[in-house]
Amino acid sequence: MPSARKIKRICLFGDSALAAYRHALTEGLVQLPGIEVEFFGAPGPSFRSFESLNGRIVPGPEALPALSLVNGAGRTSLGPDDFDAFLFIGARLGAADFVAAHIHLARGSGLPSRAVQEAMAYDFLIRVRAWRFARDFARHRPVMFIPTPYPTEGILDLSARNRLFAYYPRAEFATVADRARAWQMLMDVSQKSGVPLLAQPDHTVTRGVLTQARYATKDAAAKEDISHKSPEFAALMLQNWYALWQNRAKIDA
Repeated sequence: MPSARKIKRICLFGDSALAAYRHALTEGLVQLPGIEVEFFGAPGPSFRSFESLNGRIVPGPEALPALSLVNGAGRTSLGPDDFDAFLFIGARLGAADFVAAHIHLARGSGLPSRAVQEAMAYDFLIRVRAWRFARDFARHRPVMFIPTPYPTEGILDLSARNRLFAYYPRAEFATVADRARAWQMLMDVSQKSGVPLLAQPDHTVTRGVLTQARYATKDAAAKEDISHKSPEFAALMLQNWYALWQNRAKIDA
């Protein structure tokens, strides 16, 4: 076991996506040697009340009860000096919207110039409050962001009005190369602001920009829940993050 002085304290900040990550850890689906984890966030509409105040993330009154349950350590605000590093999870950064739009363009009339693509990616990111939190924290501590994964297949008709494939029908036929190109654009632009994004593993993807049904959250069909994923999916993402964390530690050593 690592000595106490070598333990790194990591904060997982996010919305209701955090639940799967907590289960992944408490059920022993993933091991993070040398890491001490604390959760900070809130589910549902209450997540929207978080704001930045004097460099700290603070909850509005709507989020306080949920934050107390999510955090469990009595923490009522979050600053960049509170932890060794931060992992933002979900937090309303629905990368599928950007990826699907990028692919739809690429498979249709074609992509605009690199400069225009970068501007589109930055505009997409800067509109997400949690990404702005992450950008600000990244000036002080290592930060990584796991965006909300693709919608789960087989639960809703995503070709229906106002749903993903209604807006971007060509995205359903995306190839591995299509997805990689779109993700790379988003990752490159985010990285410039010090916020690396952790892309959804391609082996979890089906039908262009959907997550395989095997990773659905419990009772997803009954709840018509296309957003939340299983603890197994969360464990996979944590494993990928941990590998990157270990590699960074070797470089910094």
